[in-house]
Order: sequence, then C-alpha cells, then structure tokens
Amino acid sequence: VKFSVSEDQFIFFTVEVNASPPPPEQNLEIRGKVRSAVAVDISIRNPLDESVEFEVTTIGSGLIGEPVVTLKAKESSVYRLIYLPIVTKEEEGSIMFFSESVGEFWYRLKLISESAEPQTIPLFSTQLGKSFKQSISLENPSNDQVELEVSN
Repeated sequence: VKFSVSEDQFIFFTVEVNASPPPPEQNLEIRGKVRSAVAVDISIRNPLDESVEFEVTTIGSGLIGEPVVTLKAKESSVYRLIYLPIVTKEEEGSIMFFSESVGEFWYRLKLISESAEPQTIPLFSTQLGKSFKQSISLENPSNDQVELEVSN
C-alpha cells in the first residue's frame, strides 16, 4: 500500500492477508464400485438479477463434470457430477463453484470406491513344466491410463 505525503514523498506499507475458504455447503459421501459410474446431483443457484458463469474445480480421483456452468438470472439448476473410480481406495475430495460476481461455494466429498464383482474367466490348464498364455479383457471406462500388477 502506498500513501502520498506530498508530490515527492511517499510512505509504503506491506500488508499481509491471511484468507481461508468459506466452510463447505455440505459434506457428501459418494460410494461406488470400481469401473462403474455413480452420478451425484448438486443443486446450484444464481441469486443475482443477471446471468452468472461458474468455474467448476474438482479435486479427487475419478471425478468428471462440466468445467463451466452458466445460470440465468435467479435461476436454479442441478450440476451432475460423475464419480468413476478405477482403483479401490478411500479419499477426501471437493468440488468448488466460483464466480467473480457471486464468489465461491464448495462441497467436501468423501470418495469411497469398493472392489468390483469378480469376473469369471474360462478355466485353462497346461502341462507341468510348460507355459501357457491367456488373454483377459479388462474394461477401463475412464480416459486415464491404469497400470495393473499381475501375480499368480
């Protein structure tokens, strides 16, 4: 911050701002099976008399949704968030909606992915001391690359 004492004299002050995000609108638990999509509908509202564009930011594995949402004046809508886990785990995540004119609001997410049902493959065998190759198809419904470790 700069203050002018006279035309050729100035006083400068350093200002430190400590800001923290607002509390979450809600805590949501999203539970799904690996390689299966779960849809969550989140209500959003534009309180202004003009249209508003919200930037959407997600933090967490397997979250898919539109990066921008536009609402008309005083409009309410539902934002559809897709959770598509590809590995079994439990983690914290969030989704944040931000607009210059409205500010930000966000939701805390507890993301829980459970093991998918086992897939049965045809029985195969080989003679003792011989090797055998068997191809197994695994579906990856996401756009993310996944590395798998195989053991027997």
